[in-house]
Amino acid sequence: MLCLRRLVTSRGLPLLLVDSYIPEHLGGSELHDLLSQDKPVYRSLERSGISIARGQQRLRAVLLGGEAARLLGGEPGDPGLELVRVTFSLEGTPIEHSLGLYHGDRYQYVIDLARGEQH
Repeated sequence: MLCLRRLVTSRGLPLLLVDSYIPEHLGGSELHDLLSQDKPVYRSLERSGISIARGQQRLRAVLLGGEAARLLGGEPGDPGLELVRVTFSLEGTPIEHSLGLYHGDRYQYVIDLARGEQH
């Protein structure tokens, strides 16, 4: 299993700490080399011949623990959002599992809601 930890910043501030887990058999050393180049994970997967079809993501409110709070520039107990994501190939095979933490006061989750046609 390949594990990749990234700290994503926005406007110079830490925003997201994410660990991505990718089965090593999907790309071996070539994929490992691509992932180590600090490029977006999905772009690296696609460059190694893995097509991404869909993903499922969950978010929930949490309190940041010590290491995550430090890396995100906060204090233990600060509010955060936990991200759990599974990404699937065209064949339906899970290709990436991500666990992440957003700094709670630096992230917005927006959903557009629309009403369907009324009959």
